[in-house]
Amino acid sequence: MDKVCEFCAAKVVTGILTTPYAVQFYPEGEEKKLKPKRSQVICDACPQCGHIQNLRLKDPENIMKYRYTILDD
Repeated sequence: MDKVCEFCAAKVVTGILTTPYAVQFYPEGEEKKLKPKRSQVICDACPQCGHIQNLRLKDPENIMKYRYTILDD
């Protein structure tokens, strides 16, 4: 089954979002205590209309890895 755009029904292309940084995740309420967790984001993008859909982490286990690594102040 081909993946199609939710808006224009064109065939989408799967790739990795490119940003200066990987996605950083902090558990809610613990932003100042913990080191950020990093992972790349994979998504489907439509070359016709530019819509980005189906965002997902490449390595979701990296988000929960070292969950309780506390920063020293």
